[in-house]
Amino acid sequence: MKKYKQPIILLIIALLSILGQSTYSQNKINGKIVDAGSRQPLEFATVAEGRANGNKTTTDHYGNFSITSKATIETILISSAGYTATIIKTEGQTELKIDLQPNVFNLKDVVVLQKNSATKFSTLAKIDLDLKPVRNTQELLRLVPGLFIAQHAGGGKAEQIFLRGFDCDHGTDVQVSVDGMPVNMVSHAHGQGYADAHFIIPETINNIDFGAGPYYTQHGNLNTAGYVSFGTYTNIPT
Repeated sequence: MKKYKQPIILLIIALLSILGQSTYSQNKINGKIVDAGSRQPLEFATVAEGRANGNKTTTDHYGNFSITSKATIETILISSAGYTATIIKTEGQTELKIDLQPNVFNLKDVVVLQKNSATKFSTLAKIDLDLKPVRNTQELLRLVPGLFIAQHAGGGKAEQIFLRGFDCDHGTDVQVSVDGMPVNMVSHAHGQGYADAHFIIPETINNIDFGAGPYYTQHGNLNTAGYVSFGTYTNIPT
């Protein structure tokens, strides 16, 4: 009996080894993914098991992939940028060739919003507005830090504006408003954005909001070099 014991043990080990290899081969799927139109292999396509927390892999330069699992792989999910995602039923197959259909790749609209306001810097202009006597709108504009103007001889023409050294012409690159109402004239023959602020009564201005640079999207497309926003009193100060 002892002389048969060792061969039986070896036979059991051999059977377990064969069974393990057989089980492993059933849970491994090889395949190739190509473009359905051009028949070119797709690199970096994602291949995932169709179950929760399943294994994932990606295709190589030639579109080949190999995915293994401890459980039986019944379905796999194929996805790639610019292609329609596809679910494939393996149906016991271990070698697959998959065609992916091209799909129009549309990016969603991206809306950029400003969270931090530059209003805190307007305190400087508010102090100047309260302490310095203002006789005309040209002096109102000069209260904005970094803004300089060149006043033309005679009336009837908007001032030449420079903001931080940027030549804004007569307002074509700086957005000017009063109580949210745009001052810039987009249809003026002198240039789009012509800002004639002579109608502003200096004594009615309560605060000045401003910003330098094209970062303030809420102020529109004329905010190239910056913006100046005047706010008037809501009641007569006493």
